[in-house]
Amino acid sequence: MREHEVLFLDFLGFASAVEQWDDQRMERLIRVLAGIAEAQSSFDVKGEAQPDGSYKITSPAEITTFSDNIVVSYPAVPGDPADPVTALVAPGWAQMVRQQMQRITAEIVRVGLDVGLLTRGGLSRGMLYHEGRVVAGEAMVDAYRLERCVAKQARVAVSPRVLDNEGIFVDADGTRCLDYFTELMLSAERAHGDALAWARTTRVNIDAIIETLTNGGRQKEATKWRDFREWFWSKVRNSWPGASQEQ
Repeated sequence: MREHEVLFLDFLGFASAVEQWDDQRMERLIRVLAGIAEAQSSFDVKGEAQPDGSYKITSPAEITTFSDNIVVSYPAVPGDPADPVTALVAPGWAQMVRQQMQRITAEIVRVGLDVGLLTRGGLSRGMLYHEGRVVAGEAMVDAYRLERCVAKQARVAVSPRVLDNEGIFVDADGTRCLDYFTELMLSAERAHGDALAWARTTRVNIDAIIETLTNGGRQKEATKWRDFREWFWSKVRNSWPGASQEQ
């Protein structure tokens, strides 16, 4: 057990998807989950030793997927916290970790949207054991609680245990949330070649999902999609180049 920053993510509507989706659509989702785990090493955070006495600290990303859940963790700072060099680089390390949490969240949100699922989560900090498929500790419990009880909408709620505000915004209801929007659009650019075109297509797909849910009497689920659409499209129009005139 040691202190980690831990991210817990959940695909909303997964149970219904398992019951209702055909094999081809389920195959796309399974490939997504497998791909997340296989890409683990691409999210490692590293430092390099230098002859002048600068630091060398390296931390592999620990990513575990099970059913519709993803758990990601990094040590709060590798090495001995009492070591002066480790203490000196700790703030920069925390920033790098947060950037990776934003990037990982964005990748998972994008692939979820591509198959028709929303993502909700919690980000916390605390004692954790996480190696391979084994993850246990009170930090995991707190991140899970945030996802279930605080986030409520398709967003990633951030614990008060996370004291810094790097990559965090305060939502309209006062909930601190992980800000992954820019990374989401960059992920879309890499995957689809045109982030704005992807955003337009995603909005059309979301509208279709809302209509299907509403017609099926599933108002609670439809509301989650509406809330996400409003947040997502507002961010596109207000912060993405070339999108200011979008309606």
